[in-house]
Amino acid sequence: MGRLRLGRGPAGLIERLLADGRIEVLPAGPDDPVTRTEAWVTAWAAEATARLLSTGEAVITTSRGTVEATAQERCQAPAG
Repeated sequence: MGRLRLGRGPAGLIERLLADGRIEVLPAGPDDPVTRTEAWVTAWAAEATARLLSTGEAVITTSRGTVEATAQERCQAPAG
């Protein structure tokens, strides 16, 4: 794998990353909220939550990995 040249400091690196078609990169600015969540992520999470509550299982698969969730009956603590 080749080395990534940084160019003109951090700005040069950011420009190269944004221009590289091999990776998914989203631009961000200094005024962007730190806790921003993309709308498609929110939608996938809402759909998975609805599936989990209705069927007891949910899976979200992305290019970065898979998240699996299973709902189980809560165990009652022993009396006493």
